[in-house]
Amino acid sequence: MKSAVAATAILIASFAGTALGMTLMALTPQERLPVGFRLEDAARFLLMQASLTAVGALIVWRRPANRIGWLLSAAALLSAGQYLGAGYATYAVFGAGTLPHADIAAWFYTWSGGWLGIPVGLVALTFPDGRLRLRRAKLGAALAFLGSALIAGILALRPGPLLNFQLIDNPFGVAGLADAEGPLLAIVVIIFVGTIGLSLSTLEERLRRSTGDERQQLKWVLAAAGLMGALFPVGLPLIFVDWELAKFLFSVFMSLI
Repeated sequence: MKSAVAATAILIASFAGTALGMTLMALTPQERLPVGFRLEDAARFLLMQASLTAVGALIVWRRPANRIGWLLSAAALLSAGQYLGAGYATYAVFGAGTLPHADIAAWFYTWSGGWLGIPVGLVALTFPDGRLRLRRAKLGAALAFLGSALIAGILALRPGPLLNFQLIDNPFGVAGLADAEGPLLAIVVIIFVGTIGLSLSTLEERLRRSTGDERQQLKWVLAAAGLMGALFPVGLPLIFVDWELAKFLFSVFMSLI
């Protein structure tokens, strides 16, 4: 019973946040919006959001002891928060202009996605039972936390225009971070490459030990994680070159996982 309530709450919260954000975007006069802020731009990421929400809630309902469901649900709720923040900021800036604190909403939208690396990384490291069984998996989890914290911190504190809301200057930007941004980004790339490598290594080890249905599940996840590992070093630097393309690539990566 408790698992059914939790699954229902996840579905409602995730779909409500996503729907409200999309509604605010739809209510904003589309002719005022530049490329990247339009309704169709946000709609490209709905596949990721729907898959995270539906699969996460289903596992929480049917297998509440399996942490995979809770991890996917956490990613879904983070993503829903991004939809809501983006919709609020878009409507406040380009719509009627009656909503306060557009800069805070845009700021939250910019950096909150950085934390998605934690639940997604842990899914890859612990699939299919949600447990960190290997020492290298625990190291990978630590790197996922560290890398996510660093990228979220960089996006939250870098001075100047917000990466995905160039019309708004970062209200919490730290001037001193400008010179350190390049080296920090290089560290983030190294950390995430290490996380992906450890994820692939642990998936391969679990595949070697598995049998039956679990083995087939691991084959699919290992293939998706391998593709993500091959494309990730290209996708991460795009954050600072083409933000919209980077977001789209990351949504595809997460949907594959």
